[in-house]
Order: sequence, then structure tokens, then C-alpha cells
Amino acid sequence: MQLARMLLSRNATVTLLTTPDNHPYISISLSDTPTTIISIPFSKISGVPFGVESIDKLPSMLLYLPFVTSIKLMKSDFEQAVQSLKKPMTFMVTEGFFGWTLKKISLKKVKIQRSEFDDTFTGMNPNSPYVEWIREMDQASSKSYGLLTNTFFELEPMFTEYWNLDFGPKSCQKPSWMDWLEKKLEIGSPVLYVAFESQAEIS
Repeated sequence: MQLARMLLSRNATVTLLTTPDNHPYISISLSDTPTTIISIPFSKISGVPFGVESIDKLPSMLLYLPFVTSIKLMKSDFEQAVQSLKKPMTFMVTEGFFGWTLKKISLKKVKIQRSEFDDTFTGMNPNSPYVEWIREMDQASSKSYGLLTNTFFELEPMFTEYWNLDFGPKSCQKPSWMDWLEKKLEIGSPVLYVAFESQAEIS
């Protein structure tokens, strides 16, 4: 949605395709823009309750594969929506889940620089409760023994070196907490792992 705003600032005509369950949230978020929002019917999937149209609402991650593979059933509705556009489409922004869309549309490269994205904290009151909450989290994180990152050094050496040099705590190196975990494993002592905002089931 931030990308939609950026494109609008370049005088582009933006049409966003979504599903009925996701439409209200997107509509409210972009209500102050001339973005056209089109809903495409979401395919009925065996085992998935009606109205569940995003991964985070799946009753079980066992339904993940049927969910993502069935998205291609929206293909005909997608094509009809594209054909109904009042203006011909110049380019399309899509993602891996919708790889089948690339077979129908010729794409035009658009270069966007990171500096063009709005800074989340630009113009924000430094004394607001939200900024204070962010500050508390940062301070707590900086005092921890290490940072768990969903990566490994060989995959993102530039990012890892940059983070470890200019930020804290360190990432992608074996800290004391890892030795502690391995000792707990050796003696068979349980360790409680708590994670929020995860869309995956952890055994």
C-alpha cells in the first residue's frame, strides 16, 4: 500500500486487486487516495472455512499448501478484471504466490530507490506513546545476549557485517546463549520458546 502511494505520487493510475475479506482493510488504508480497488472472488478450498482468505487465518498450517496452490483458480477472474480496466495496463506489480499472472501480462521495468519510501518515523512526535514503545523495545533488545535472525552469514554477509558493526546485539555468530541451549539439550532440560506474529506451527 505504501508502494501504491509512491506510484500515485508519480501521477500513475493505480488499481489494486484483492479479495473480499481483505478489501475493507485496504479500502480504509487507501481511502484518501484515488486508488481503484477491485475484489476477485476467492476460490473455495476443501477444508478451509468460508471467508478465510489469508494465511494467518488458516485453522491449521496443514492447509498451507492447498491454500497457496489453489490461488491459481482465481486466474480467470483475474483476467476478466484486467480486461475490464478502463485504461490499458502499462505494468503490473505481483509476487511469487501469483506467478501465473506473468504469463498473461508483458511487464515494464520500473526503478524505485529505497530513499523514496517514507520514513515510518518522519514527523512523528518523539514523545508519543508509540515512539516510547519502540524505544523501550530497542533498549531491551540492545541489552540481550544476541539476536536471532532468520538467515545465515553465507546468505547475507553484507547485511550481517553491517548490522554487527553498527548495531547490537550481534547476529549470526555463536554467542553464549547458544552454548547455554546446547548444555540444556545435553542434560535434557526443557526450554520455553515464545514467539508472536508467527504464521508457522512450531513443533
